[in-house]
Amino acid sequence: MSDLTDDQESALKNMLTKHDRKSSAENVTIAALQVTAYCNIVSGVANDHKDDGIDGIPGLQD
Repeated sequence: MSDLTDDQESALKNMLTKHDRKSSAENVTIAALQVTAYCNIVSGVANDHKDDGIDGIPGLQD
């Protein structure tokens, strides 16, 4: 996703690696979309899970 900042991409890659997932471009894109949905981000503002870590996104629960 070209609209991710370097910090956002790094955070997603670190999260994926922490959960034994490949940090490929495809997985980073999927994770970014899942974070957007999980947090219900609209116009750059999280409307849900504001105080929760992004580790709660679907696909990371074991």
